[in-house]
Amino acid sequence: MSTIAVDVGGTHTDLYGWLSDEQKAVHGKVPTTSDDPTVGVMNALGSVDVDLSKVDTFMHGSTIATNAVIEGEYAVTPLITTKGFRDLIEIGRYHREELYNPYQSKPNPLTDRSHRYTITERIDDSGEVTEPLDEQAVRDLADELQRNGVESVAVGFVNSYANPEHEQRVKEILTETVDDLYVALSSELSRKLGSIARFNSTIMNAALEPIMADYLDDLNGKLVDDGFSGSFYVIRSDGGVAGTAQTKRRAESTILSGPAAGVRGSQAIGETVGQSDIIGMDIGGTSTDVSLVEDGEPLVTTEYEVKFDIPLVKPMLDVTTIGSGGGSIAWIDDGGSLRVGPQSAGADPGPVCYDMGGTDPTITDAHLILGRLDPETYLGGTRTLDEEAAHDSIAELAEKLDMDVLEAAEGILEIANENMAAAVRETTIERGQDPRDYSLVGFGGCGPMHAGEVARSLDVSSVIIPSASGVLSAVGGTVMDIRYNDDKTFYTPVEAVDPSELEAEFQDLEQEILARFSEGGATPEEISFERTAEMRYVGQTYEVDVPVTDESLDAGTIEQLIETFHEQHEQEYGISSDQFPVTFVNLRVAGSRQTVDHGFRNAEMSGGHDDGSGTRDVYFNSEWQETSIYYRGDLEPGMNLDGPAIVEDDHSTITLNPGMNASVDKHENIIIRSSN
Repeated sequence: MSTIAVDVGGTHTDLYGWLSDEQKAVHGKVPTTSDDPTVGVMNALGSVDVDLSKVDTFMHGSTIATNAVIEGEYAVTPLITTKGFRDLIEIGRYHREELYNPYQSKPNPLTDRSHRYTITERIDDSGEVTEPLDEQAVRDLADELQRNGVESVAVGFVNSYANPEHEQRVKEILTETVDDLYVALSSELSRKLGSIARFNSTIMNAALEPIMADYLDDLNGKLVDDGFSGSFYVIRSDGGVAGTAQTKRRAESTILSGPAAGVRGSQAIGETVGQSDIIGMDIGGTSTDVSLVEDGEPLVTTEYEVKFDIPLVKPMLDVTTIGSGGGSIAWIDDGGSLRVGPQSAGADPGPVCYDMGGTDPTITDAHLILGRLDPETYLGGTRTLDEEAAHDSIAELAEKLDMDVLEAAEGILEIANENMAAAVRETTIERGQDPRDYSLVGFGGCGPMHAGEVARSLDVSSVIIPSASGVLSAVGGTVMDIRYNDDKTFYTPVEAVDPSELEAEFQDLEQEILARFSEGGATPEEISFERTAEMRYVGQTYEVDVPVTDESLDAGTIEQLIETFHEQHEQEYGISSDQFPVTFVNLRVAGSRQTVDHGFRNAEMSGGHDDGSGTRDVYFNSEWQETSIYYRGDLEPGMNLDGPAIVEDDHSTITLNPGMNASVDKHENIIIRSSN
């Protein structure tokens, strides 16, 4: 079976695939076309000359939803909610981003107050109707929406998780009255206790559906025109994929589409080399995404926030993102200190050395004038870099800092490395994990250039640079399963739980997930399930995820869940006590179906010089040093490399600083170790 995956990033669009007829892997990297990302996708396919009529599966990860959320580029999305709860999403959860800052302000809610409408209705937490729905008010509102040409609307009533009857009736009235209206119901997205995250998710679903629908329809049309007739899947934030029809109905599930593919790619590398604890560090042109794989499984969060105190309800892979990448701009703050990022030159105009109109010095410009990049062989020679322009841009910055230009360039990289290391610390140390117990996988276009120094800063002993490091997020896309999640409230103290009742609730969730899979023709035998209980101490406002692994639930299972909860709570928060009562809050089930052969295959790398090596002067530690230059396509398993050294390939460059050494393993990964 031939599978192609394409990941659209902020700067580059990456491709990786396995062509079964030719028994070869292919990969490509082209500039992202920000005005119309589908053009970049088709350019990536053209760069490897793929016959789409012979491709069975197309996996797609993108930043379409991500960028729309970050930049607020989506249409005004009305929210219809219960009378008396108009301001709930604005009030939030009474959290403070900065505990001791009296001047802080919260971000604006996803929907302005003028576009939040209330309807008289009420259902209690047991699902009983205590006040009937005012259907005439809904019809009056529908007329207003029709007049204003609204494309999509979110409906969220406070206790709809217990009974969706009123939300469903509102949808019936709206779709009967308003032409071509998409209606998102909070009860269809989640049946979990807690309205704020559910309402925010519903608004995001309604806001992103028109954007994702237009994009996916456009891209699918172009693929079909080029001969594609296989299965088209979209990568989701939870680490799985879904068909385009399901994705349109759950557009908010793609907010972390690109980073999720990178997490799965680093997990696949860990599986390949036999490492179950992995730090994934994906450094592209715009950002750095850091993730953790523990005991072979990526961490999942149910606390994802679009912005501070704007939470979403669905589980997503736990990714820490900072604005630090190859295009990150170096600048001077009001105090005269050198800063790097989070502003980025992106794909257009890009770094100064791209000679596309950029004027602000970036991390890539610093690498170039320090000799870390070859201006003639960058990205396999597909782009020639302007070294003089990069030098002049950093010289202007250096003059303001009263520094030598090379000193300023090294300072840019040191600050960038520390920013990236801080993101790793946030993902590990601040959550009770020791980064020294992990191997770090460096990938993305810039990851291999920084991974060694970041690991040295954190005292991480082993860095893995995969053979397809520059396009590893696309690699991750080729090994992802179809995945759906469902959840419901089960607020019951542990001592009052009947194991048979708990089993029935889980089975109910599994049946609903099976119904979604059946839309795509899957049979129950093809589906595997993961059960999770969200538990907390009575009186808390946050939950801890506890995996439910027993196939049949009994009293012993409940006791084991309680014990596991205490262990998880202590690991995550540094404290636990069996003196406090424990309660179940929510139940969650994830169903997955394998889509492709998960075998990882290396793509061929282009060779370099005939002798496979060379040297050039590269600036390290405040001096020019003779540095070995290798071309990755010439390296063989078992080879050892000593720093300083540079390894170049078609999509990324690996930097070995002085004092580092590396070896090539049997899978063609480069393993870097530092002597500190």
